[in-house]
Amino acid sequence: MSAATGRGAKLVLVLTAISLFAVLSYSLLYRVQHPFLTKQKDSASKQQASQESAQDGMERIAELMSRIQENPRDVKALSEVARLFMSMQSFERAAQFWERVVRIEPERAGSRQRLAMCYYRLERYKDAAGELRQVLELEPDNAYAHYNLGVLALRFLDRPEKGKEHFQRVLSMEHADAELKDRARRELSRLPSNGE
Repeated sequence: MSAATGRGAKLVLVLTAISLFAVLSYSLLYRVQHPFLTKQKDSASKQQASQESAQDGMERIAELMSRIQENPRDVKALSEVARLFMSMQSFERAAQFWERVVRIEPERAGSRQRLAMCYYRLERYKDAAGELRQVLELEPDNAYAHYNLGVLALRFLDRPEKGKEHFQRVLSMEHADAELKDRARRELSRLPSNGE
């Protein structure tokens, strides 16, 4: 009986080894044929990191809101809350805080540009253009404001000649970023020539 038991044990070990080899082989083959499994895990990790970042952002917003409650004219806190909402793609909320900043300090061109961006994302194109015109009153050589106003005029406000003026202004500025100038050239090339 001991010889039969020994052979039985060996048979069980061999069958276990074969089964284990088959499972590992199938698993490897499945992984090769379905690589998205790894990507889903990576995506889940990114999603978790994004959720943690959003939670941190919301905690920071709560801190800043208490500062704003104590001092409703705290431009630094208002601006940071607006930037955080922008980073969360919450442009309606961000716009509300940029509007408050602009009411307190109307000469802040950067705040007006960010407010214009929020209006643009909310498809409030006339409001965005109005803010950018205010930026140009404060900073007549602001190449980004000219470019963005050109895009609004050309694509959303049906004012191609105004768009053309702003793009040409960008190209005439020595200090304008080379990439921005290239983008302005591309926009100008899309405009019909005067002969058409």
